Amino acid sequence: MAVNILDIESIIMLYAATFVFLGQGKKQSNAQVDYIIQKNNRIIPIEVKSGLKGSMQSLRLFMQEKNSDIGIRTSLENFGKIQNIEIYPLYAISNIFLSSF
Repeated sequence: MAVNILDIESIIMLYAATFVFLGQGKKQSNAQVDYIIQKNNRIIPIEVKSGLKGSMQSLRLFMQEKNSDIGIRTSLENFGKIQNIEIYPLYAISNIFLSSF
């Protein structure tokens, strides 16, 4: 069964809100995190990418400015981790809500 991006966004929208914040430091610079969730008294930003590549600059900026110790990226990549950013494949997005981080 194929899962499309709308199905994935529907799953996330059950738990998350879109969040836009102004990055400090540069005039009129802004950054966008696709979603944020609260889990175990933690605020966790989520970045959704439709392909294999893409910058996580906004995700990292949010984590730095909001002192978030973990972030999540979901894309066509396989499971993985880059520093303190957990990577989930798009087909396994529901695992975010089952994990114990």
